[in-house]
Amino acid sequence: MVMAPVMPGSAHAADERQLLQTRDIMASTVNSFVRPGYAAFHAAGDRLVAAAQQLCASPGSASLDATRDAFTGAVLSWSAIEIVRFGPVSAENRFERVLFYPDRKGTGLRQVQAMLAGDEALGWTLADLQGKSVAIQGLGGLEFALFGEGAQALTGAGQGKSRCRYVDLAAQNIGSIGAELDAAWADDKGVAAVWMKPGPDNRVLRDPTEALSQLIGTMIHFYEHIRDVRIGNFLGTAKKPGLPRTAIYRRSGLTMPSIAANLSAIKLLFNQSGIERSLTHDAQKLGDMVRFEMDQTIKTANSFDSDVEALLTDTETRERLEYLQVAIRSVIQRLDGEFSAAAGLNAGFSFGDGD
Repeated sequence: MVMAPVMPGSAHAADERQLLQTRDIMASTVNSFVRPGYAAFHAAGDRLVAAAQQLCASPGSASLDATRDAFTGAVLSWSAIEIVRFGPVSAENRFERVLFYPDRKGTGLRQVQAMLAGDEALGWTLADLQGKSVAIQGLGGLEFALFGEGAQALTGAGQGKSRCRYVDLAAQNIGSIGAELDAAWADDKGVAAVWMKPGPDNRVLRDPTEALSQLIGTMIHFYEHIRDVRIGNFLGTAKKPGLPRTAIYRRSGLTMPSIAANLSAIKLLFNQSGIERSLTHDAQKLGDMVRFEMDQTIKTANSFDSDVEALLTDTETRERLEYLQVAIRSVIQRLDGEFSAAAGLNAGFSFGDGD
């Protein structure tokens, strides 16, 4: 049997269709996930700034509670977009200035404690804070100021002025970065154009394979970070004890809510991008399988309602945390295996860490 040759024209047309389809997927990623995510973080930052300034103007339990609530909103909105580790957030240390984590040596905590022990921050401007270590500029330092030892000083006039000045400036810094990221992605001629228009003239994403690899790899690598760092640091392993005091946002009780928001963000990115359109076969089946496994991780993460130390001392909740790691691994394997293969990305390359 003689096979008919593939005509050059038909191959070119197929390549063009794939490129246009990939551009549509990347445009959906930007317009339906990245831009709304940064807009929400920007808005949450503005609310945090307003609450912090009200706290400093009118110290008291009510204004402290309102600022803590605004902090929670900022953390959860950041957790919903921090999967984006490329573009403007990677420039000028913006990511680290919002969230310096993991702080393996406790650098940020020591610096914040030392600063809050005196009146150093009382005379600072925003530029002064932005000139300090990134470890004290963002959510980690702000959490300690609002929830850590000595936070009750914020409820009394006079006694917490320096601490409140720091709270105000850290909130302003977070709000400023949120505004910068929102504006950068809103610009159609900036980083958004790079992401939405892969092709031979693109300096970053030169073809559909590079674009789809970036998108799927972003999801997989964030899953690995959640499993190994966000959960693994405090849970530990059979060979290495966990360190509950290193858990992210433990003082505010937002460890598991932030992780649940992280996991929900990955599913939202998967859905909003429409990446299933890139699959050459079994698109509906594979997409549903991925979503089902993603849902298991989100449901499990949302099932915890205690602080980290309490979770680790209870056998049942500890086992559920271990199950969450297994569930995350299952999604990684699905995305890295069948899904990537169906998208034509299985040519000897693996996104995962191979475990």
